[in-house]
Amino acid sequence: MAPAISRVDRISALPDQILVHILSFLESKMVAATSILSSRWRDLWHSVPTVDLDDALFPDEEELFVRFAYAVILSRDVMQPILNFRLKSEYSLSAQCDVELWLNTAIQRKVERIELSPSIYSKIKLPFGILTCATLVVLKLANLTVDSISTVHLPALQTLYMDGVKFAKREYVDMILSGCPNIEDLQIESLKLYLKFRPLAVTFGNLIHMQFSVYDCIWWLLLRLLNSCPLLQILELRKEKKISTSL
Repeated sequence: MAPAISRVDRISALPDQILVHILSFLESKMVAATSILSSRWRDLWHSVPTVDLDDALFPDEEELFVRFAYAVILSRDVMQPILNFRLKSEYSLSAQCDVELWLNTAIQRKVERIELSPSIYSKIKLPFGILTCATLVVLKLANLTVDSISTVHLPALQTLYMDGVKFAKREYVDMILSGCPNIEDLQIESLKLYLKFRPLAVTFGNLIHMQFSVYDCIWWLLLRLLNSCPLLQILELRKEKKISTSL
């Protein structure tokens, strides 16, 4: 005779701290869906320290995706941190104010990791608050426009990836790098930028890995940058073919 199958809900019996940790590995739409499981799960998702917004779960429903993002951000427990914020969207996300509000909320909650990957067709600009976030450890940016920078202060940043980021002025790259004195892992990939470093006043004493993908570079200035990286172990430099573009 087959043994009886236990119907005891052992997962729901776990402490809140463990359940919240498990939920932090899921995309926010899936996390929110757990609220219907039982009264035990109803409010747990408001305390998950990860906000992961991916519009792949909202095909052809941009307005619904934006409304859901607001619901996730604004319904959270205000006493709980947002340690990880990720936004991946193929929609145009033309409302800059939407993205800035979501990000500023995460910054106010001591965010440590931000990943932004809007559509290549969007015109989303880099929100100013990101560049002065003292708690930020990992920053990964793709397909954004940087049209103005006044101050960069990222003392805790260790990892910086920029892919397809468009800079209105070349010196903005220098300003960002100078504002990250504790960087350890740096990757820049872009076909939109002539990378021309100015001599930096900062020594990157922790930088171990650096990767660039560019189509034009003043090599002696790159050497000056390398002289500022005494612990550098890995350098990857790829020279791309210049692509004609109207942008």
